[in-house]
Amino acid sequence: RATFLRYFLVAMIAFFVIIGTVLFIVWLVLRPRLPEFRVESLTVTNFSVSNSSQHVSGDWLVQFQVANPNKKMKISYADIDSYIYYKSESLSETRLPPFDQGTRSQTVVQASFAAVGSYVDASAVSGINAERARGPVSFQVRLVALARFKAGWWRARRRLIRVFCGDLAVGLPSNNGTGKLTGGVKECRVGL
Repeated sequence: RATFLRYFLVAMIAFFVIIGTVLFIVWLVLRPRLPEFRVESLTVTNFSVSNSSQHVSGDWLVQFQVANPNKKMKISYADIDSYIYYKSESLSETRLPPFDQGTRSQTVVQASFAAVGSYVDASAVSGINAERARGPVSFQVRLVALARFKAGWWRARRRLIRVFCGDLAVGLPSNNGTGKLTGGVKECRVGL
């Protein structure tokens, strides 16, 4: 009985060592890397803030460049939700269409947000007004997407990717004209 148990434990340990070695070799060959996101442009139109009713209205158009740095892996994105914030105040959200990326490719994705009378906290209203008086107003964009990495026959399960693009400074004129991203292209943080 003790001999059977000993052989069983040795077989289980060998099985896990072999599986671990195979997974490590697959990881070394594929070298999966997270995609890279950057904000190429951000345009704000019809932007207004109501001090008395604490409402924000506006239209935002954000253009992202998404890069797949992997040499051997394709990426498919689905269920892409995007949100625009001022500090911690959510202003609007939108859903983006799914897309696929080949190896070492770049894709341009646009997100269009609209807020009509969106209620925000009084501190957000005063913060927007203060930033607008002295220059650009900083917004944040967040994306959440399900991504699947594929390399030939191997397909990883879907992973939830979180993208955060902060400090998107937009010069907003006081006459509700068009505001644009200042400071050039902004890199975003990407995490699982």
